[in-house]
Amino acid sequence: RELSATRDLKVIYSIAERHLAELIDCPHFAIALLHPSTNVLETVYATINANAVQELPHYPLKSSIRDGRQKAVVSQQPVIVHGSDAQRKTGLLALNEPTTKLQSAIYIPMLTENQVLGLIELRSYVENAYTRADWEWLNVVAHQIGLAIQNARLFMQTQQRLAELSALH
Repeated sequence: RELSATRDLKVIYSIAERHLAELIDCPHFAIALLHPSTNVLETVYATINANAVQELPHYPLKSSIRDGRQKAVVSQQPVIVHGSDAQRKTGLLALNEPTTKLQSAIYIPMLTENQVLGLIELRSYVENAYTRADWEWLNVVAHQIGLAIQNARLFMQTQQRLAELSALH
């Protein structure tokens, strides 16, 4: 309900993080949006242990790289990774503190109209933190978040066009 009540993208990202953090272990949370023309995932919101990340990375999707993000976007299905794959430096900047290494990650694509809108990335210090059962319900949640983001974008475009028409009038 909270997602459908707002059209502010930053608020949508924050609501998504807050509710997911209540339901599943995700000390590292990120939302990245896909730019289809450039095939780049642009991280638009990220937190580490509930602290906002200031430098938000971009991930060019290349056919030669087969990390969790790439697999999730191509397959349009969530991808769970464990161990060293979850610790890759391709994640959020400076994620791997030497004393606590990431052990699990799940990448969930957000789909609208059978197209990948973006990706939700959850990462944990706990081994095997994400399961097939999590995969299934997170897929549904990602769909809802994707719809809220798409609705907010369409609303902003409509508002912008109305302002342009008013100026022309």
